[in-house]
Amino acid sequence: MKFIIQEEVDFDFIWATEQAIKFYEWYNDTSIIKFKCTFNDLSKFLDDGDEFIPVGSVEFVHKTMQIQTGNNNYEPNQVNIPDELMLFKFCGRTCCNYMGQRFINKSSDPIFYKSISKVKGDKGILQPDETLDKGDWFISSLIEFDSEWRGFVFEGSLVDVRLYSGGFRERLDFDLIDEMVLKHKGTYTIDIGTINGKTYLIEVHRFYSCGLYGFNDYTKLLKMLQNGYLELKQLYTNSK
Repeated sequence: MKFIIQEEVDFDFIWATEQAIKFYEWYNDTSIIKFKCTFNDLSKFLDDGDEFIPVGSVEFVHKTMQIQTGNNNYEPNQVNIPDELMLFKFCGRTCCNYMGQRFINKSSDPIFYKSISKVKGDKGILQPDETLDKGDWFISSLIEFDSEWRGFVFEGSLVDVRLYSGGFRERLDFDLIDEMVLKHKGTYTIDIGTINGKTYLIEVHRFYSCGLYGFNDYTKLLKMLQNGYLELKQLYTNSK
């Protein structure tokens, strides 16, 4: 494993990665190749074919992938809710994807929308009779969760869950979460919410540039970053 870490930003996953590298080097009595650089200096340090795992902002990771794969025309989509998990039993609400279309909220209630085509793209509340421009949109009925949690999925298993909003006394239905994890493969974060004691899926994120909220399993984190890197790099390679 080799890491390139963004220098001019300050995210919790950067701190955790640096500590995990120190732990790995101490535990295995070895060293890991790693260095820091700014976004603007990436092209000075990387070449097509490099295997450095990028740790930084979404833009930093995407630029690294462009350089390492030679694919300058691709940008990953936002996962939101994978098709295999877009079921009411998991989501607890009506939701769907509108691809390449304008969307008009013809209901009498406000709804939630979020971009599919761009990671951390536009999102917000669409009032009745308001319209979204033509594009790829995730649409969901608007609900408010009592608590929100980030789960961490690694090699087919949920390895940790961290509260990031709401009451810490809320209980999660881990059997339901495990069922979701069995249906959606890979290494990723899975955001879960509770409403009146019931557990529902909020959304899924690929494992890069995502907040850890205290997750710091140094025995797993570097491998999870590597898995996330390989899955993302495959997307760039396949789209060439």
